[in-house]
Amino acid sequence: MTSHPSSAPAAGTGAGAGSTSGTQHLITQAYFDDVLAENADLFDIDTTATEGQEQALSETIDQLSSQGMALDHLCVEFHPNSEEGRAVRERRGELETALATLDGLVQGDGGIREFENEQEVDGVLAALRAVASACSGGDGSGGDGTGRGSIGAYPALALFKSTESIFTLMSLLGIVPLPTSTTGTLDGNDCADISNDREKILKATCQTLSSILSPTPSASSIRFSNGGSCDRPELVKKIRAIKAEIRDSFVAFDRLVGLIDLYTLAATKGMDQAHGILTDLANLATAACGGCEKNKVTFVRAGKEKVGGGSCGIESPASTAEITPGRDSSGGISAVVSVLSLPVTTMDTSSAAGTKMLASYCKLLAVLCRFDDFRNPPSNEGGGVGGMPSPDIAVSSAHDHVLEFNRNGIIPVLHEVTRFALNEVGGNEGGSSGHTSSTTSLELAAAALSATRTLAVNDEIVQALVAVGGLKSARIALVAGVGVGEGAGGAEESKMQQGQLRALTSSSLGLIRNLCGNDEIKTNLCLGTADNNDETSTVLPTIILAMRRYRSDPVVQEHGCATLAAMALRKPANAKKIIDEGGPMEVLTAMRQLPNVVPLQRQGALAVRNISSRLIKMAEAEQSGKVDTSISVGGGTEAIPSVEARDTFLDLGAESVLRDIAGKHQGSVDEAYAALRDLGCQVSMVRYDAESTHASGSRGVRGVAMFGESKARFNPVFEESDALEEAVERL
Repeated sequence: MTSHPSSAPAAGTGAGAGSTSGTQHLITQAYFDDVLAENADLFDIDTTATEGQEQALSETIDQLSSQGMALDHLCVEFHPNSEEGRAVRERRGELETALATLDGLVQGDGGIREFENEQEVDGVLAALRAVASACSGGDGSGGDGTGRGSIGAYPALALFKSTESIFTLMSLLGIVPLPTSTTGTLDGNDCADISNDREKILKATCQTLSSILSPTPSASSIRFSNGGSCDRPELVKKIRAIKAEIRDSFVAFDRLVGLIDLYTLAATKGMDQAHGILTDLANLATAACGGCEKNKVTFVRAGKEKVGGGSCGIESPASTAEITPGRDSSGGISAVVSVLSLPVTTMDTSSAAGTKMLASYCKLLAVLCRFDDFRNPPSNEGGGVGGMPSPDIAVSSAHDHVLEFNRNGIIPVLHEVTRFALNEVGGNEGGSSGHTSSTTSLELAAAALSATRTLAVNDEIVQALVAVGGLKSARIALVAGVGVGEGAGGAEESKMQQGQLRALTSSSLGLIRNLCGNDEIKTNLCLGTADNNDETSTVLPTIILAMRRYRSDPVVQEHGCATLAAMALRKPANAKKIIDEGGPMEVLTAMRQLPNVVPLQRQGALAVRNISSRLIKMAEAEQSGKVDTSISVGGGTEAIPSVEARDTFLDLGAESVLRDIAGKHQGSVDEAYAALRDLGCQVSMVRYDAESTHASGSRGVRGVAMFGESKARFNPVFEESDALEEAVERL
């Protein structure tokens, strides 16, 4: 085996590319191929045959890895003598050339130089497209970045990371200058002076960054058009990890918020391309903030030190009375609210650019108000006070962001967006039926309702949502999603439209689920009101219909079960209504058809328990003659039939579902145990102990100590002892 010095040629074309990556040395593709050829000559390996090529690759990879060389950014899967190896190296060279082209635009001070001609602009756009394509897997990747016949997403992302090209792309966001006025305000001239070429590059840069920063779906959720699934889960896991590292290094939030403010003003001035650029900026912010709490906080704080209503002087629609005195109303949240506050009457519905823009900012709002960073904090080895783990990104900022959005007046603004979308799909009064086929309007309605759901975190906000008409919008959206009425579910629906209707149903159900946290609201939703008004009638039959129509959708089924569980909690009248409408059958059917969806199993078990527990106890009390178990229904009273709830669930096979499906998941076993206990079934919890294995090979099983089952063993008598004092003195 040949020996090589540790000072191998450094890889990378980007500014700031070093010779090391962490504790590993970076080498070039040419250096790897030279070592590969030397090893083949030294060991007389025939690299014209596939077997010899694989042997030479294996020997070289082992050698360089043992010497501390980083190989992730290289093409090491195919030998350069193979046809596929030559093609992959050619594409890798194209990626290096593209990165070098982009690096050449950045000056020493971080600014972007002027372009010489139109051909150079086209070259920059082509380079950005090449980077985006390579980092997403290139040719024939199937969308997961693991496809053969391309450089592959992981080596491309590793090369992008090792060359620190993220800083080049962040610098390119400055290609459109922000105003330098000391007051931080904008006027019409700031928008008019922007060149078209620079805006093209800004859009392409945002799209490239979005594709790189957007998380790859997990291997288990990847499905191809032919029905197959991903067969390289470890590679997908590595792609997700390196994307997260690149996302953590994105820091250009001040500029991002400034650009949003700039083009918000441009939209108010009637600038044609403003809606499209605002959409790209929102997609970038969503990709940069998703799965990273640190980035969410940075985006929200961006521009707060500047003077004016926003980072570039855009006024928030909230009045000063709606903002806590002494609190700055600028920053990322103010920028998002400003975009959503743009008059919907100016939206170009024929091109759908305005509708897509509003949908993108609703999605950004939802990301900012939802905790989705489940990684361990990077400083978990003792960076905090007293050697304790530092919280860094492990602490959720979602609740604080919801409250700040509320202070900035988001609730009426978001409701107007929802009304606009429902009008466009013909689901609201005054809506135009001519827009019923608009998938972009359906997408906006679903996004707006999903964003509204993330805001419903406390009773004060829930009451505010109901006051502006959020309950009515949720009802209308749910009816539209399940296709109640003429032409419902017809063959004329395109696949895309069916997907949007499914998303609309899921979003409206999720909002109703959160609104059911209020006892009065959930009773009105379940039982309706006595005035027989369509706007206040029961929504329960529509929920049941949604669960029937979208049997295979785990999110719809989870929201459906969770809504039924919330409605029945502490409300026997609601529970009886759910039984009368066939709710138990839908809950158990969902649990049977999706046995491996743990959140659904948990909510299903909760629904079984909440629906049955109080009805069973009231029926037993009535049989014993102890209490009057009549309940209020529709303004009158009605007695609960004896043990109807228990018999209903047991006859439908609830015991086997709870034992054999929900009871087998760690995330739903407690709820399944409680539901079985309330149904009167004999049940106990056991713990499998891998350490106490029997001679037969079976795992040891022991019971779980339940609270109150055994008396605590401790000595209640106080006895003086000098042992503790002596131990303290020894410290």
